[in-house]
Amino acid sequence: MSRTWTDRELYTAFGQDGSEHQRQAFEILYQELYAISWFMLQTTSAPEPQALAQDCTQEALVKIWKYLDTCEQPDSLRHWAKTIVRNQTLNEIARLKRKPQDSIDRVIDQPMLDQSAIPSTAFEQQEKQLAILDLLATAPISDRSRYVILAKYLLDIIGNKEFTRERTICPPEVGAYSR
Repeated sequence: MSRTWTDRELYTAFGQDGSEHQRQAFEILYQELYAISWFMLQTTSAPEPQALAQDCTQEALVKIWKYLDTCEQPDSLRHWAKTIVRNQTLNEIARLKRKPQDSIDRVIDQPMLDQSAIPSTAFEQQEKQLAILDLLATAPISDRSRYVILAKYLLDIIGNKEFTRERTICPPEVGAYSR
């Protein structure tokens, strides 16, 4: 049986970049915060509630890691973290309510493009890419699904090095707990 960490111990461990204690702190808090987000999303008609809960939890962990120094009461870290994940999940629920659920279906149901519709100039190709990115930004899918689509279909266009460099904003420990 694993020991129970106090809020102060979690707070201290989060500040130890790259350490085993930091990894354990992320793992402990991930499990607690995921349960909150998952429960909140189960009461909605959100598509892929498990994936959305993972996204919300990971975003919350990134914010916790990024703004740890603004936590005014380290002895209440869990309360502060739970507030962050609740707000993140509520924002996701509100975003889903603003977006029509069938926006991606309208695009999928359109007939395949014939060869004459393929952009012939760099400008037309860039316009098509921007339209695809805009569609992905407004589609009612989780951020994880959005990244999978981007990685699978647009990396050849955007370039793997630029895409990867722009997305390294948090320690690898944060994203590791979604698997």
